[in-house]
Amino acid sequence: MHGSHDPFLVVLSIVLAVLASYTALNLAGRVAVAAGRQRNAWVGGGALAMGFGIWSMHFTAMLAYNLPVPIRYHWGLTALSLGIAIGVSGVALWITGRERVSPAALLGAGLGLGVAIAGMHYTGMAAVRVPGALRYHPLLVAASVAIALVAATAALWLLLHFRFRMGVRAAWGKAGSAGVMGVAITGMHYTAMAAVTFVPASGATDLTAGDLLAPAELTVGVVVGTLVVLALARLAAMADQGVRPLPVMAASGVLAGLLFAVLGWAVWGMHDSFREIKEEAFVLQRGLDRVDFLDEALTMSTHMAAESGNLAWEARYRRLDAELSTQLSEILLWAETAAPEAAVQLKAASDTFLALENRAFALVRQGRREAALALLASPQYTHQKRSYLEASATMNRAVHEHVTAETSVFNRRIALVGLLATLILVTLLLAGLFLRQAILAYAAQRNRDEAKLEEQKARFRSLVENTSDIITILDADGKITYVSPTIRRVLGYEPEEVVGRSTFELVHPDDHTGVREAFDRTLQEPEGRHATVYWFLHKDGSWRVLETTGSNRLEDPAVRGIVRVSRDITERKRAEEERSRLAAIVESSEDAIISKSLDGTLLTWNPGAERIFGYAADEAVRKLNWLSLVPSEQALEESWLLQRIARGERVPSYETSGLTKDGRRVEISVTSSSIPDHEGRIVAASCIIRDITERKRAEEKLRQNERQLAAAQRLACIGS
Repeated sequence: MHGSHDPFLVVLSIVLAVLASYTALNLAGRVAVAAGRQRNAWVGGGALAMGFGIWSMHFTAMLAYNLPVPIRYHWGLTALSLGIAIGVSGVALWITGRERVSPAALLGAGLGLGVAIAGMHYTGMAAVRVPGALRYHPLLVAASVAIALVAATAALWLLLHFRFRMGVRAAWGKAGSAGVMGVAITGMHYTAMAAVTFVPASGATDLTAGDLLAPAELTVGVVVGTLVVLALARLAAMADQGVRPLPVMAASGVLAGLLFAVLGWAVWGMHDSFREIKEEAFVLQRGLDRVDFLDEALTMSTHMAAESGNLAWEARYRRLDAELSTQLSEILLWAETAAPEAAVQLKAASDTFLALENRAFALVRQGRREAALALLASPQYTHQKRSYLEASATMNRAVHEHVTAETSVFNRRIALVGLLATLILVTLLLAGLFLRQAILAYAAQRNRDEAKLEEQKARFRSLVENTSDIITILDADGKITYVSPTIRRVLGYEPEEVVGRSTFELVHPDDHTGVREAFDRTLQEPEGRHATVYWFLHKDGSWRVLETTGSNRLEDPAVRGIVRVSRDITERKRAEEERSRLAAIVESSEDAIISKSLDGTLLTWNPGAERIFGYAADEAVRKLNWLSLVPSEQALEESWLLQRIARGERVPSYETSGLTKDGRRVEISVTSSSIPDHEGRIVAASCIIRDITERKRAEEKLRQNERQLAAAQRLACIGS
């Protein structure tokens, strides 16, 4: 016996397999991070969700298989197959929840789970009851079991691989893995289905026993139960992960929508004639009523056009005639089998009406209103009208009998629909509990975030109020809208004294143009930062030098202004000017002014040193040692003097000799002092060196003259 597959249910079975696989991948992560009772709860709930998903895929795929004979399912074996699926899922989640799983354990568990999945399938197949027997092809059965073994092992590996992974990439990886797992599971099922053949039996098979389920009943149970379990498992995971209430609410809304959609589908699918009752018979009745109404409206439009000569009635007629044609075609399509004689009579009367009324409108357009009225009052028109009414009455009776017959079938299914509605209410109640948990968790997290934000605001406020820089916010016209309390310490103003004033009022006239240009550049270049230095008026009337950096935050809703950070650099400016003056003195001095490290390496070298020793600065700095500029017999003494300076001792000025670049010997006087770092440690020495060679020569000449004078005086005394 050969059958066929319903494409829609085949696709649905694959979708259910993918959903069950994706749920399993997510649940594996929850089981892996949980502990104690919570872990046991996740294993149990996850087994229920995952097992129900796998089982529902199996029975949805079985329902997709259509045979030309009635099919029923033994409820005991069906429930057993569900229990096997749930048990298999629980074992899989328990294995993946372990901290470490060796390759051997993974392989053994995969083989065991594969056998269990195959057992679930063939137990479900044993529940099938048809007027015949089931025969299996051994090779295909072996192939289906092999696929189950491979799919189970691969599924376990994927569960282990993704259990600790989070983020967008992990979500895409889980989705792809779920697709692979879903295809593998359904591949196993359809291979197993290909292995079975239904052989008609010689004797009759009783398919009316009370322990047998009809396909429609099983379909509703599979679809609704699966959606409920998978959705609740996902909602529980979302609530446990602290997801914001809006996604949980949206997921609950989607679940509610799906459940109500399934409820509607169940109402229509639980019996063979429900569609005729709700969507065909009643629609036909309303259609007949509408046809009667439209017929009267068309008749009235035709008569009004004939009596008044106003062709607007023809336009109205055409609009209504299009609707009448649609309604009439639907009714006639149904009536061709239910009431064929009435259908022929109604169609003939309608066609004749159209022809007569079109002739009447043609006469009106020709200005022959009396002829049109005569046509509408003719016996032919009246006869067709009567024939139409008789056909319409016959059609109404046929529709009423059809509604009565199908209603009796519908009433037998009301109780089942009530049970489904109860299940939906329970599901929505549980979804509400999960939503409440998510809201409470989100509220707690938000309170923590708000407390952290307030702490950050307080820290920022303290930073702004205690920083040495002045933070100012200006509007697009340069008016001050905010200034930090630091202005009180730096410039003497209270914040409220300057808020509302233009910043340009307090800028020195000589700097007004530069400050204005920098402000305009900040307005024109929102992404840039512009710095400027200018004199600003202190409250005591003095002028202070400010260094300001501005950025455009006019488009930032939290600021809406130009943010400027200003620092008082008056003392730094004065120090720079003082350093400039000292540098000028050093550069213009006739004396050599140098600095050297404690080992004698030259660190600085002014033009005076170049004039005395002959070395340029780039030849001396960090290339020469001070000891190389003195005669070798004095090097030891110079080293000893450096050691005294390093110890912090005061070294008085002294005279010594130096060596020039060309090897000449020059007489010099040296005044040394120590150079400390910011911690007071002596790190170098400075020297002021004066060339005293000429002075020494003059002194030597004077001494020679004094000696000659003394000798002459002694000779004079001897001669006398």
